[in-house]
Amino acid sequence: MAVREPIFLECTECGNRYYRTTKSTSTLKQGQKLELSKFCSKCRSHRPHKERKK
Repeated sequence: MAVREPIFLECTECGNRYYRTTKSTSTLKQGQKLELSKFCSKCRSHRPHKERKK
């Protein structure tokens, strides 16, 4: 069974950390960060969000 670790998604433009999620440690390669396009409430538009630890 894969272990899931909690992460925060941080906006690449303003640094706002609004989304909290988990990721599987076995699916992504070691050192590779998750990046998703999410809506940033501070920028008021869709921006890429990168994974950040707590």
